[in-house]
Amino acid sequence: MPGGHPFLGHALQLRSRPLEFVQALRTYGDIVAFRLGPRDAYAVNHPDLIRRMLTTDAKSFAKGRMFEKGRLVARNGLFTSEGDFHLRQRRIIQPLLRRAHIQQYTVTMREIAHARVETWRDGQEIRMDRELFDVALATVTRVLFSTRLGDHGAAAVYRSLPVLLEGLGRRAVAPIDLLDKLPTVMNYRFARALSQMRRVIEHIISEYRSRGADADAGTADLLAALLAARDEETGEGMSDEQVYDEVVTMLIAGTETTAGALSWACYLLSRHPRTQQRLQAELEEQLGERDVVFEDLGKLRFLQQVIAGWKRLTCAQTDVARQAGLRGRARTSTALTTAPGIQSCHCRVAMAGQGGMGVPSIELARRRNGSSTGSRAPITQVGAQNGRPLRQRQWFPPARSP
Repeated sequence: MPGGHPFLGHALQLRSRPLEFVQALRTYGDIVAFRLGPRDAYAVNHPDLIRRMLTTDAKSFAKGRMFEKGRLVARNGLFTSEGDFHLRQRRIIQPLLRRAHIQQYTVTMREIAHARVETWRDGQEIRMDRELFDVALATVTRVLFSTRLGDHGAAAVYRSLPVLLEGLGRRAVAPIDLLDKLPTVMNYRFARALSQMRRVIEHIISEYRSRGADADAGTADLLAALLAARDEETGEGMSDEQVYDEVVTMLIAGTETTAGALSWACYLLSRHPRTQQRLQAELEEQLGERDVVFEDLGKLRFLQQVIAGWKRLTCAQTDVARQAGLRGRARTSTALTTAPGIQSCHCRVAMAGQGGMGVPSIELARRRNGSSTGSRAPITQVGAQNGRPLRQRQWFPPARSP
């Protein structure tokens, strides 16, 4: 791809104008070569080739540079590990996320969401991406640690995680690793946040171990379940170090992607008031004045269709990196999950300072008639563009330009 700079390659464009850069990559063909500093990279744009990389020939590719950077925070957690160790961790963790466990967690989700909505005032302008990030973070910390984290520990996690997410995003597109080691303000904040996060989580893991907390002994949070979990094939559990890695992985996965998905949902509903009205009518018909419970979710058919629609239009991650061996040399291949008609390529530009990769900038939400709704007025989102028509059972047609 033309336009690279000496030494930096295309890293500057990717960092400063990610939307424009990603869109330009798609115009150069199915596979486009570019450079990130001294490293060669390839953007894979065709869906069949992406499928080969991520599914059919997945064993031929390592997770690559972005996941290596993720090890700075999540170390050897499920998100960053590979091979046999990754499969072992999946065998241990998957039973903890089955339907029955998720059903228990929905009570916590509802309580935290309800408490947050009650703080909103009619006509108040709020940043929905930040609100939903806070809701997601509060939820995942409560599910992981119950009430045992304490105010001091919770505050440390709340301060540290956004800094770590922003730092990982910067490091993923840095042209050279030396930039991570320079005595800059951002590197200092990253190191301090990582130290705080490690200290808090390691302390609470040690406290659980010393008290003999066990998921079968009445401790209902996910950390106790992780400590008690065993590999069904070998009977082995996880060390404290590995439990730490998985806790941090869940903190990252449970906040950034969840907040991004919910933010996009609010944005799209605000752009399509008739869809919002129909969804509100279904909720009122099925629930009346009572709170939603887990058993209601399967009955809310239109809600499921709306979710399918926004999942097609958006995604939590703008690109997925893989690294392959090619004639004895390592090459980085980046598969961009931004097929035509999907707005996920707009995610980075639409970030609101959280440092993540999937949060649109949403400016307004309102409470009307005692219930929480997204604003029916137009709202601003940087870089938004219209998608293409969806299939019949999905309910977000392209919005007209104002």
